[in-house]
Amino acid sequence: MDVGPPNNTSTDDHRALEDTTWKVTAAERLERWRNGSLPLPNCWAAFDMRPDGSTESQGQVSLTITARSLRNGALSAGLVNLLADTVLGMSSGLGSAMVGPMVTATLNVETIASHLPATGELRGFGTPLSIRGNEVHAAGEILDGVGAPVARISGWFANVPERPIRPAPLVTLSPRTADDIDAMLAHPSVVIEAPGRVRLTVVPEPHMANPHGVLHGGVAAVLADTAAEIAVETATGRRGYLPLSLAGSYLRSVGGDGRAVSIVANVRKPGRRVTTVEVEILASDGRAAVLYLINAATDPASPST
Repeated sequence: MDVGPPNNTSTDDHRALEDTTWKVTAAERLERWRNGSLPLPNCWAAFDMRPDGSTESQGQVSLTITARSLRNGALSAGLVNLLADTVLGMSSGLGSAMVGPMVTATLNVETIASHLPATGELRGFGTPLSIRGNEVHAAGEILDGVGAPVARISGWFANVPERPIRPAPLVTLSPRTADDIDAMLAHPSVVIEAPGRVRLTVVPEPHMANPHGVLHGGVAAVLADTAAEIAVETATGRRGYLPLSLAGSYLRSVGGDGRAVSIVANVRKPGRRVTTVEVEILASDGRAAVLYLINAATDPASPST
């Protein structure tokens, strides 16, 4: 990653501007992103997302599929989770009119497409359904570039205005340093501890953070999906991984302290066509920060090499 302030904006100016902007409502932030008075958050810009067509009653975010979205020429399935988390978080803020960012409490993604596109774009739509105190429940769907359904999505998001905003430095990406999804995930190290059990280790970079300076909930879900895919392959000996469902519970924030984060995937039920995987994201002190349960399909005709 190349870190530096583009567009003649100093890092200090960017920090002050972003700090101010995250202390307003989501609708006000959306307007400032649209009129260009505020750069998109690092995570959005890095993963080619933009808030197209959003209104105060519905969030809409598009993700352009580029080389940075791919692994071995195929779309990283985890990006569906990233888009789901992003659009639902925006939708919960738009619908509640609460001041400050929303953070992920739970995330549910059900993939209904038989395969994922490798070109074009994904479009996420979210609508807030209910408010309980400082928590908002939102649901929606993700479509591909021609409008075909890819996933149904839902989750709970919490407003935490008392938590300090810690804007990260502006990040610009060059093709040399961010040419696939593994580069976007800061090249996590991979250890296969046993067939069906995999540990990834990574020090999150600025573009992987949320406005509070800790690991973005959607990026956490991308890392979890990456670990699950490797675990499934080592347990079943087959490729052709396609997640059917992901259920995530976010227990505490993780990352942001410059220390390594671990992602541990453990296959609980290997199957010929559907395999169940538990994934934990652990903070540097070993405490669980996020828990996922992922059910994934594999292709019996695609053996691992």
